[in-house]
Amino acid sequence: MFSNQLLLLYFVPVCAMLVFLLTAFLRDETTPNNDRTSWMVVAIGALLWPITLPSVVSRRISRRRNRSKGDASFWTLSWFYIPFVGR
Repeated sequence: MFSNQLLLLYFVPVCAMLVFLLTAFLRDETTPNNDRTSWMVVAIGALLWPITLPSVVSRRISRRRNRSKGDASFWTLSWFYIPFVGR
């Protein structure tokens, strides 16, 4: 039972990160969708979510800070929704 909870604890964020990376990849018009290297990067990024998720969140936060200094409404958003906010 404990091992099932550990698997769930790992694979739920994997699925969330995969959805996020797939959305970003499919929106990107500079990379063709049939490029195998890009698909491997998406898969590896999802599997290594403990490294990629904090990196993505910190990059989004720093980008938003530089863009919207003094915008208090941005900081009322939950940390979970920051990667999903449009550019």
